[in-house]
Amino acid sequence: MEQVNHGSKHRISLMAIIVMAILVVVAAIVGYRIYGRMASAVEQYTLCETAADELQAASDYLTEQVRLYAMTADVSHMENYFTEAHVTCRREQALNTIATYFAGSEAFDALAASYQNSYALMDVEYRSMRLMAEATNLPREEWPEEIAAITLSGQDADLSPAEKQKKAQDILFDGIYLAYKRTISENASASAGELLADADAVTKYYERLFIITYMLTVVFLLAVTALSVALFMMRRREREQMRQLAEAKRTAEAASNAKTEFFFRMSHELHTPMNAILGLAELMKKKHAIASDPQLSTSLDRMMTAGRSLDEKLDAILQESSRVFGTEEAAAVTAKTEAEPVEGGNAAGGTASLAGRRVLVVDDNSLNAEIAMDLLAEHGIAAEMAESGNECLALLNANPAGYYDAILMDINMPEMDGHETTRRIRSLEDAAKAATPVVALSANCLPEDIQNATGAGMDDFLKKPIEVETLLETLGEAIGRVS
Repeated sequence: MEQVNHGSKHRISLMAIIVMAILVVVAAIVGYRIYGRMASAVEQYTLCETAADELQAASDYLTEQVRLYAMTADVSHMENYFTEAHVTCRREQALNTIATYFAGSEAFDALAASYQNSYALMDVEYRSMRLMAEATNLPREEWPEEIAAITLSGQDADLSPAEKQKKAQDILFDGIYLAYKRTISENASASAGELLADADAVTKYYERLFIITYMLTVVFLLAVTALSVALFMMRRREREQMRQLAEAKRTAEAASNAKTEFFFRMSHELHTPMNAILGLAELMKKKHAIASDPQLSTSLDRMMTAGRSLDEKLDAILQESSRVFGTEEAAAVTAKTEAEPVEGGNAAGGTASLAGRRVLVVDDNSLNAEIAMDLLAEHGIAAEMAESGNECLALLNANPAGYYDAILMDINMPEMDGHETTRRIRSLEDAAKAATPVVALSANCLPEDIQNATGAGMDDFLKKPIEVETLLETLGEAIGRVS
């Protein structure tokens, strides 16, 4: 019964949390929309306030420039006036900004009417500038169109230059001009004030709505938090256990990766010198032991048998580490690479078909390269050595196509490895040279090693230490495919 009650309480708490969470989401969505409208209202208010100030500032600037021209006769002030009127157009831009939000309202219509009335004021300013232009004998080609279009009365036209300048100043400071300008400015300010008041009211309305929604959201959120604490405490231990398991798994994986890397690296480092030992032993046996010293020949046989046994044990270690650390595929490929010969022909047939062929051995380890060359020479195959990928490419380019029947390519070389060297061979402009068979030689034979070799364009893959019979068969097949 107690377990049933606990389960019922758990379900009720969960349902309450879900309901409260839905309310929080709804309140948050509503609050977000209200906030967006509030932000828009604030932006509207700010833009309208700025536009109203800009409208007044632009009007005052025009008055200032026309007065300065009348007082100083400096043409630059007249140019500033018409630049503001026709290019900068701050009054028009400010009015357009306000129209975006308040077009159609009475306050905006009144503001627009005040702006239209300012054209009459500008006619007075044009007349003042026309008088100044004539008073200072300003060339007519420098007159703006508006000034040239002004017609002076006969009385104004008969005035002397000094009188014209005096009148140009007077009409900008007389009571009629000032009263008209003051009326326009007051009407515009009143209209702008009404618009700003409307914008401010909208802003405050959305502010109140946002505060209410925000408080509701906080209340719902606190309720959800309070209800969630119980479930959190119940599941805290479970999460901690899961975290500890995940941490243990990561630690085990890191240790596994480190061990796997260690085994692979040691395999490569031990197979490479083992290749040299077995190769030298075989060469010594064929060149000296059989003909001169049977006892030495027997010792060399035992040395080779022991070396191959050690090599097999090294492979067994790699296979076991692969099995233990989750890379069974690597072990399978390793076993297959060293145990299965390349299909096609036997050693004797391969030797007979390879006699007189020329093979380029590319290996940065000169001892391994010399052993491979000696082994090939024992079977009538001419061999040359390149100690780097660059030297290999240079020899291919220096000799005619078909000069080398095949290339034995070490994988791990400094500067340019066997993969890159093979890719460059395959991209040679001479198609015959680009098709030269390339057989990889490597102490590592993991799946990715073989895939990388194939992807680089290599024809086959052999594992060190070199098995002479397998080497001859592989070379025979590779050369046969191109011949």
